[in-house]
Amino acid sequence: LNHHRRQQRPTEFIRIRWALEYYQAGDADNEQNQ
Repeated sequence: LNHHRRQQRPTEFIRIRWALEYYQAGDADNEQNQ
């Protein structure tokens, strides 16, 4: 069970990293629009 949980952690990290990149891209678009 511990091994399965460890495998799930990287997935959550990837989601967080993707979310940060997505929000940063959105902020950049907002700056260009202004």
